[in-house]
Amino acid sequence: MGQPNYADGFSLATHENMLAVPLTWKSARMIFVNSMSDLFHQAVPQEFIFRVFDAMNKADWHTYQILTKRSVRLKELSRHLRWQKHIWMGVSVETEEYVSRMDDLRDTEAHVKFVSLTPNSERIRALGQPLHSWAWSTSRSTWAHCCPVHCG
Repeated sequence: MGQPNYADGFSLATHENMLAVPLTWKSARMIFVNSMSDLFHQAVPQEFIFRVFDAMNKADWHTYQILTKRSVRLKELSRHLRWQKHIWMGVSVETEEYVSRMDDLRDTEAHVKFVSLTPNSERIRALGQPLHSWAWSTSRSTWAHCCPVHCG
């Protein structure tokens, strides 16, 4: 890959040195926090998650998107995290089997909540009550399609 942060491939690594980088960016940016990873993975130390949130709260002129498949851990830690409106939290829902992730997200303290509907999500019928500010979906023909979601 050529990136020093991926010298060990995709083995779990916490890149403490990256936490201060957004502080150096003067113009507001949209930051996808955990591309190709999951901040709420069981192997990620809770203390590191707290430091990530501290860093996001310090550099509050940016908007941060966090996406997880580990919604149970997200729900467990949510009340211990400092949520602000510039920190967006989302869950992936691949099939009806994972609709419960939306319920977990609904129970968090996040101000902005979203759902990533991945391939074949058009077949998900049991999406339940609205919870999200917006959603995106991916398919084989397009990388992402973002759409506002009416929350009733």
